[in-house]
Formats: sequence, C-alpha cells, structure tokens
Amino acid sequence: MSVDPEHVSATGRKRSPRSQPSRVTSRVVADTLRTRIDTGVLRPGERLPTQAELAEEFGVERGTVREALRILRVERLLAGSSQGSPATVAVPPGAVGP
Repeated sequence: MSVDPEHVSATGRKRSPRSQPSRVTSRVVADTLRTRIDTGVLRPGERLPTQAELAEEFGVERGTVREALRILRVERLLAGSSQGSPATVAVPPGAVGP
C-alpha cells in the first residue's frame, strides 16, 4: 500500500486529508463574510451561523472564526454577540431596523 507523503505526519503515521493544516486564514473568512454582507446574502439584523458552523464550513478552527468576527466588528459590520449567541449583521447608521 502506497501512502501519499502529503498524508503522512512527522512521526510517519498516516493522517487523513482533513487533519492537514488549513490554508484559510481569518482574513479569508472575514473577506468572504464581508462579501456576503455587501451583496445582501446576509442582511442587516440577520444572525450569522454559529462559530462552530462557520468553522465547519471553512474547514478552520473556531479561533480563526473568532478572529474573523473580531475583524468585522472593528469594521462595524457586525453587532456584538453574547456568549453562546451568534453575531448579527449590524444595521447601518441611519437605516431603519430589519
């Protein structure tokens, strides 16, 4: 049986392709979510998927998602979220609520 070197860990054990380090960064996640907000896929007042769901979608750790959400909060595209509750898309200043 031949094992692709890409799927072998440093110890020589076989690993699944899923365990490979992700090339998706928090900036990529933030950019993708920003595009969804800008194009209306995610509308003001709408809740985002949970961090766990976003992590699964992008194939990244939750810490990467948290950093992406922090970037979008700094840009005022997301309204704050409480622990255990997903963030929501911010309503632009001067706009009427959702």
